[in-house]
Amino acid sequence: MDKRAVGRAHDKLELRDIVLHTSSLERDTSIDPLLYPTHVKRKSKVRVSVDKVSFEDDEGDTIRILRAYVQLVVHGYSEDEGDAEKDPLFIIQAEYRVDYLERKELTEHELDAFTQFNSVHNVWPFWRHHVYETVSKASLPRITIPFFRAIPGAPKTKRSVRRPVTRKSSV
Repeated sequence: MDKRAVGRAHDKLELRDIVLHTSSLERDTSIDPLLYPTHVKRKSKVRVSVDKVSFEDDEGDTIRILRAYVQLVVHGYSEDEGDAEKDPLFIIQAEYRVDYLERKELTEHELDAFTQFNSVHNVWPFWRHHVYETVSKASLPRITIPFFRAIPGAPKTKRSVRRPVTRKSSV
């Protein structure tokens, strides 16, 4: 991820809306929901596509909208299956549309860097909530979507200086 390109794009855009565009739930109908395991493994996928839309307002000014479509999928697998790749117990999919007002035109590099990071970052809390609500309402085994990480698998950075915390007593 190019942080500078993301920063430049951030300065040129304004978040306008986040919309659940499509969603679906598929479950393995051969298994009775009462027989689902209590714990499941998950596999996730994320894909982003972009569309640019422009129109004229009442004063004749051109309004440019950057529209990012963030597609998210999670498959729930039984932990008892071992390493064998079986059909999932359930699949939850959602696509969010994120609209940004483009105040200044982005370069292709800024567009790619921003949408691959920031668009996903913007929808992630909505996605986590959607999965939580869906498994609850559908009586599926609980599955937790982890916190969003800027760079998947990247090691955490360490603080260079540790400072002791001092507290004043109120006595």
